[in-house]
Amino acid sequence: MAKVHAQLKTGELLATFASEHIVLATLNRPRAMNAMHDALEADLTALFDWTEQEASVWCVVLTGAGKAFCVGQDLKDWLKRSHDGAPRPFKPHGFGSLSRRRLSKPLILAINGACLGGGCEILVNSDLVVASRKAIFGFPEVSRGAVAAQGGIPRLSQLCGHMLASELLLTGKIITAQQAHDRFHLVNILAEPGQVVDKALELASQIVSASPSAVQVTKQSLESSRIGCGGVEKATIRGTSSEESKALYVGANLKEGLASFAQRRPPRWSNPEWQKSSKL
Repeated sequence: MAKVHAQLKTGELLATFASEHIVLATLNRPRAMNAMHDALEADLTALFDWTEQEASVWCVVLTGAGKAFCVGQDLKDWLKRSHDGAPRPFKPHGFGSLSRRRLSKPLILAINGACLGGGCEILVNSDLVVASRKAIFGFPEVSRGAVAAQGGIPRLSQLCGHMLASELLLTGKIITAQQAHDRFHLVNILAEPGQVVDKALELASQIVSASPSAVQVTKQSLESSRIGCGGVEKATIRGTSSEESKALYVGANLKEGLASFAQRRPPRWSNPEWQKSSKL
């Protein structure tokens, strides 16, 4: 099986191919509840820069080691920086290099425990979420004198609507996985503890069984709709006029999809036409 070739400099982010085309990444600071600091964020940047460029990666699953997915920024590290007078670095992709990043490939979160603050900012910029029934969620920033300033506020408002988003953001309240699923619509699937990653990988397997070209063009259109492109008509035009969409309709995967249907056989997909394969 292929290897992950991202240059990860610490042991605080683990990444491997769980199966063909699916990368499983794990935040690995369990003693710190996977709180984010600069070294972990740098590894996440390296990983997702690589997955975006690597043609053989069709889907990514992200989870956390231990009892938490991610409880947000490492406040001890932040406090030290504030005492040192060090300015907060500009984050072009937001919290954890993910909360404002426009990913071309599906990102599935496997929430094994606490998902708070910046962890939730990553969540609302993901595509699918599988959560343990014992997980908890929240944006407690206001209770610490901070703000969910890395993309979480507008994305949460889009997902939940203004009033439900206000309930979470203005009070800093913590909600259960059941509430996140039933009332706030932040979770797709609830799973028993210990089965979360397996359920997420099942979803990923369903995604990579489809044409990666079609999946990426579909995700591109979803992203255009999410950021707002002047309504349905403009979002549709933007999606269908992209270079990737044009390549899709003359590419090998569409031909393969039609041929496999006519011949009543499973399709044999290839990497998207617009990405060059590396030699793994």
